[in-house]
Order: sequence, then C-alpha cells, then structure tokens
Amino acid sequence: PILSIIIIFMGWGSVLGDQYLLPTNKTKYYTISVTTGAIVNVVMNILLIIYFDIYGTVYAIIISEAVVVFTQLLFINKTMDIRKLFFGTWKYLSSSIIMFVIIKSLNNVMQGNILNFLFQVLIGSIIYISTIILIKAPILNTAKTLFKR
Repeated sequence: PILSIIIIFMGWGSVLGDQYLLPTNKTKYYTISVTTGAIVNVVMNILLIIYFDIYGTVYAIIISEAVVVFTQLLFINKTMDIRKLFFGTWKYLSSSIIMFVIIKSLNNVMQGNILNFLFQVLIGSIIYISTIILIKAPILNTAKTLFKR
C-alpha cells in the first residue's frame, strides 16, 4: 500500500517528461531529471535499507520518483505557469480519498478473495466517478468534448 503513492509521481513524470520535455526537444532536461532520480535512488537505498529493511527500498523508490518530478517541474517552470498544471487537482485528490476510505473500510470486513476484490474495484470505480461528477471536475469538459466528436 505504501508503494501505491508512486502512481502519482509516475503519472506526473510521464506527463512532464514523456509528453512535454521530450516532444519539445528538451531532452537534456529529461535526462538530467531521470539521472538525478537514479542517483537519489541508489543513495537512498544504501541509507534506508540499513534502517528499514525492505521498506527502505520502498521509501527510496518513492523519494527518487518524487525527485524526478520535482526536477522536471523546476525545468518546466521556466517555460510555463506550473499552477495551471495543478488546477483542479484537489478535486481528484478529494475523490480519491473518499474512495480510499470506503474501500479500506470494506477491505477490513471482507475476506480476501478474487470476487471480493472485483466487487471492491467496481464499488471504488463507481464512488470515484460519482464523486468526480458531483464536484464537477475539469475532466468532465474533456470527456464531453471527446464524446461529441
């Protein structure tokens, strides 16, 4: 569960690096960010495994992915307003937290089997999508545009 935090950083790293830096010929900045993340990963593994065993590796991975994203944000900050990238993010975060709390509660009372897992995925998806609709997240406008085509 702790490692799931990495999904956020990997998503942003993909958007910033693969979808912005590389297509705009800023390969140098992309390479610097990824190399910095790799160096931080090695150093953090050496330091954290001693104290936290396998969790040290988990923490090192999360930290290094965060470093990649923050390094990319520093480079992108020179060419665009970063605040616009995060506009509406609180809506997705709120939806995720609501979904997490409900699914975590279900997980605590349900047995661990494939049917219960699939049920939780279905319920989680319904909760997340419903919450996104209720709070009118910006992605709804994008979805409407795509479906009108």
